[in-house]
Amino acid sequence: MKTALLVVAVAFALTNISCSSWYTKDRTGATVYKKERNGSSYEKALIIEANTTTAGLRAERFVLAKCFSGYKILSTVYSEYNGNPYHIITVKTLESERIMYFDIYRFYGK
Repeated sequence: MKTALLVVAVAFALTNISCSSWYTKDRTGATVYKKERNGSSYEKALIIEANTTTAGLRAERFVLAKCFSGYKILSTVYSEYNGNPYHIITVKTLESERIMYFDIYRFYGK
């Protein structure tokens, strides 16, 4: 299986996401980068680059697990905005509910 490349940007000051490092790798070799985006809207959606849809979906879960300890997914919605596909995932964290936007253009349908 090809190694998936995952690029995610997260702005810590805007969302208080406590992801610990500037990059990390999951079991599949996907890389997570955190910069200038926080997943709070379409415009600030976390960008994921992966070689397959399966790898991209795993990367979404990887990011959620790294950023939200003890999270539970409440809903996942496919949406389009300005012609690009997005996943909008609502999670319940230990403190509250959070909505995260993922730009899936780079892996959707692969």
